[in-house]
Amino acid sequence: MKASASRIQVYFDYINEIIDLDEAIKRLTQPSEPSEAMYIGTLIHGLLEKITPQTLNDCDFVSIDKYTLAVNDCLKDVVKQTAFPHKLVEYKLSKEYPYKGDVITLSGIADAIIGNNLIEYKTTSHIDIERYYNSPQWKIYFDLFNADRIEYHIMKLKVTERLIEIVEYAQLNMYDYIGRSDEVRNTLYEFYDFVKSLGIELYTNDINK
Repeated sequence: MKASASRIQVYFDYINEIIDLDEAIKRLTQPSEPSEAMYIGTLIHGLLEKITPQTLNDCDFVSIDKYTLAVNDCLKDVVKQTAFPHKLVEYKLSKEYPYKGDVITLSGIADAIIGNNLIEYKTTSHIDIERYYNSPQWKIYFDLFNADRIEYHIMKLKVTERLIEIVEYAQLNMYDYIGRSDEVRNTLYEFYDFVKSLGIELYTNDINK
C-alpha cells in the first residue's frame, strides 16, 4: 500500500470529525481539482525555491504566471530565511514498513532542504499554528528525512483580482522527540487497517506530500 502525509491527513480529518466518511473516501480514491488558492500556493512555492534577496532589490512587484506578487516586508522576510544557494528542492524520499504480510510504502516530498533542516512553505488565508502543529506531516517527515529541524514558513495571503500580497508571515520550528517514530508507525498501521476495512483502492497519482 502506498501512503503519504496527505493521505494520512485525510484519515486524521475523518477520525477527528472534520470530514465525514463519504468525503474521506472521495479524497482517498479520486483526483482532486486544484482550487485557485492551491494554484497560487504552487506558484509561490516555485518562486521561493529559486528567488534570492538580490532579486527583490529595487523591485515593487514580481510576476508569477498571470498574477502579480507584491514585494513587501513579509515576502522579503521569507526569502531572507529560506533563500540559500546550496539547497535541495522538491526532494523526495520513501520508506517501507512491513505490516500484516504486506508492505506500506510511505513517501514524502520536502519543499527544500538546507543543511540538515527541512523547509516547508505553507500558504493560507488564516494562520492557525495549532493546525500545523497537530498535522501528522512533520512527524512523518522526521521518519523519512532524519532532519535536525523541520521549519514551517507560513504565509497568509490576500488576493485582489490578480494581485497577491503576503500580509502575515510566521515561522514554526518542529523538533523530534522520544516516541515519535513509534507514533508514526502506529498511525500507518491504523491507516492501513482503515483502508482495508473500507475495501477501497487508493488513487495512485497524488503528489505524495
